[in-house]
Amino acid sequence: MNHERLDEETVAAFLDGTLPAAERASVLNELANNPKAYAEFLDAASVAAAANAEIARGVARAKSPRSWRRSMMLAGPLLAAAGIAGVIFIARGSRAPDVIELMQGARLASAAGARSVTSLDNWDQPGWSVVRGGEAGTTSAGTAARVGARVAQLEYAASVADSAAWQRLAATLADFVTSIDGSGPITQQLRSGVMLHIEQRATLARQLRELSGAPSAFDVGTWLELARLATASGSLDYFRADGDVQASLRRVTTAVERDLPTWSVIISQLKALDNEAMDAPRVRLHVDSAMAAFPR
Repeated sequence: MNHERLDEETVAAFLDGTLPAAERASVLNELANNPKAYAEFLDAASVAAAANAEIARGVARAKSPRSWRRSMMLAGPLLAAAGIAGVIFIARGSRAPDVIELMQGARLASAAGARSVTSLDNWDQPGWSVVRGGEAGTTSAGTAARVGARVAQLEYAASVADSAAWQRLAATLADFVTSIDGSGPITQQLRSGVMLHIEQRATLARQLRELSGAPSAFDVGTWLELARLATASGSLDYFRADGDVQASLRRVTTAVERDLPTWSVIISQLKALDNEAMDAPRVRLHVDSAMAAFPR
């Protein structure tokens, strides 16, 4: 679904209460349904609120804070005055799940138990470029994306209780992250071969996401690998337009545009996934193209 971009003049008029009723309703609808426009609006609101606060104290500053909590604290009075507190509550309450929540809620396999996942062709072989001498390397955004994909594979094996696939993937992931500073305890845990409970897997995934040094890239790798596994297992219901998957995709795309703007090929493929019909060949084409563009 395509959305309008809210220009600065419209946002300013909205906050000042001078926007005509029809346009105001349009803005409210856009903020409620477009996470990117909503995030941009929060930034604009935080700038205005911060400016008002500084003027009141007689202090001038050039830059506004960017964090969610700080923006909300500063923007709160203006948002309430503009009459959109309900929209914010709805957007926050129906937020897109992060990729780890999405990953743990996915049901992609039709079978469970020993060797249930190894029947899928190349199920653990994403289409990225392999670094000469192996996958392991220094921490980079490309490495973070690959770690995210491997974590998605590990969760997939665990979700169907395939212990052999778990052990194989855990060893692969341990080899991959061993060179990342601070990964020692995680590597040891993975090499034990013991399949973790779901809460432990969530903790492991979040630790690896943090250690990767590029959370946005990690999320891209995880999202794309989940999509690849869904096509491989024939689980196209996973992509239903009104579900969490599409909302998560938009969240991931917004983050990578912000943090990794040079990933233009990957960003274009993510946007194509959002705009096109979700049939298996189209999904696989865009997923493979995006993964092939992971930098080394």
